[in-house]
Order: sequence, then C-alpha cells, then structure tokens
Amino acid sequence: LELARIVIDEKGNGSEASSTLFFLFGLSSIIVGLVFYLLGRLELGRIVYFFPSHVLVGCIGGIGAFIVVTSLEVTTNASFSFTALGFNECIVQNI
Repeated sequence: LELARIVIDEKGNGSEASSTLFFLFGLSSIIVGLVFYLLGRLELGRIVYFFPSHVLVGCIGGIGAFIVVTSLEVTTNASFSFTALGFNECIVQNI
C-alpha cells in the first residue's frame, strides 16, 4: 500500500501511476521467482525446515490479511483498522 501511495503522489491518479505500479508489481514477482529458483537450484530448500511450520503458516496468513486490508483500502479509498469505527468508515459507509 505504501508503494502505491508513493507512486500516486509522484505520478498522480492517471494511467502513468497504473503502468508504474503494474511494472513494479511485475518486477517484484520476477525477483521473488528468481530467489526461489536459486534456492531450489542451489539445493537450499532445506533452509525452510529450520523454521517451525506454525511460523510459516502465520507468515502466510499475515500476507493474506495484508492483501485483504490493502484491497479494502484501495477499493474504498479509506483507511481500515480492526475496530468497529474502522470497519464502519471503510466498509459500511461505502456499500
């Protein structure tokens, strides 16, 4: 979300901001893919076994929660917080 705000502040809300964000998201996806490829190619996948499975599941769940909150904020153009007031301002008022 912070990356999107930086790009919008610099480029505005036009197509330039959209194209810049799509490029940056694509670039970050490629970098993550390369890192995972190198981990597999160098047979470093066993590093994952040093982390308890509960920690990995928590990280994945945190990423999912971040995606949901960010999508709500971007869709409604309002800040979201895990309170009744935050829920009301972000979701209820925009239905």
